[in-house]
Amino acid sequence: MRRPIENEIYDMEENKEAVAAPSMLEETKALVEELKKANAERKELLDREERFKSEMLLGGRSDAGKPAVVVDVKEQERKARIKALGDITGAKWAKDMVL
Repeated sequence: MRRPIENEIYDMEENKEAVAAPSMLEETKALVEELKKANAERKELLDREERFKSEMLLGGRSDAGKPAVVVDVKEQERKARIKALGDITGAKWAKDMVL
């Protein structure tokens, strides 16, 4: 069972031969170093991701100058109804007609 900290400090003063565990300050410094490394790595990854996204955005293709696609809503609705009817009845002619 672990003794209270006051006793440990008292024991260390009395018995100089006791093996000292790493102090909280040393542990904190080690953790800070680990965090700095992790943050540097994360920053590098974020920079790479940002460059990649910029290249994808700027290097992408453009649809400028191409004619706009005209969508006939009524024709799409008609095809959807025929397909639904064919699906319900299992009629092969309905599927062929939609295509």
